[in-house]
Amino acid sequence: MRKAGEGKLKLTQEKMEIWMIDAFAKMATVDSPVRNILLIRHAEKLTWPSGTVPAAEASLYYEDDHQLSAKGFERSHALVGYFLHRKEILDIYARTPLAQIVYQGVDLSGSGKSERPKQTVVPLMNAMASGGVAGVTGHGYTDSVRIAEFKKNQFDTLVTHLRTSPTLNEKCAIVSWSHQTLPELAHALGVPAKEVPKKWGKRFDVTWLVRIGGGTPATLTQMPQNLLFGDENEPIKMKGGFQVKDPVDQEDDD
Repeated sequence: MRKAGEGKLKLTQEKMEIWMIDAFAKMATVDSPVRNILLIRHAEKLTWPSGTVPAAEASLYYEDDHQLSAKGFERSHALVGYFLHRKEILDIYARTPLAQIVYQGVDLSGSGKSERPKQTVVPLMNAMASGGVAGVTGHGYTDSVRIAEFKKNQFDTLVTHLRTSPTLNEKCAIVSWSHQTLPELAHALGVPAKEVPKKWGKRFDVTWLVRIGGGTPATLTQMPQNLLFGDENEPIKMKGGFQVKDPVDQEDDD
């Protein structure tokens, strides 16, 4: 039985979270050093055998193992060449060298149980440490690259880090995260809500470039990856800007 006041308390907490996301966006300063943030959804997960959305009753029997599918692991390895050799990415590094890889860590006690965000960038992290010394890459346009993990319930800390960490001044970061909160993250970094797609849908094949600071307002550029068979060569359709929700209380990544 719900205790008296519980519903009102939860509503108040949700309103506070929404207010904080909007506040982050409004506080984003254009006068800070430029930094480029590359946002990616984790790679593919296991799908239903038919490839279609299951009936509501069938979904009750689906157990998420929180792992990448075979295609997801294929994409995770393809992302190595993408982030280290693709021209449009190297052009970004030429202006803002890659300084950090950030991923959503596993939180077994909370809503962020998925291992997929980390699994998506493990091959890239391994490739960049292939010289035997972590952080030494040998690839052009990269500094010593640091690794950072944030749990899903550390959203506010993640936003503050991406916006203010001296490590990222005039640098670039790659962020691998669950797709439900990526629109909130882009908005919290300063991109106007009306310029952020409402949701990712079934897409795993797009990179979002968020540019902040440098004397100009934050911008979001969608970059189709074109890595695997079936990848689309179009950005995610807008269909209206997204609505701010509590990024911590949302269900675990589907």
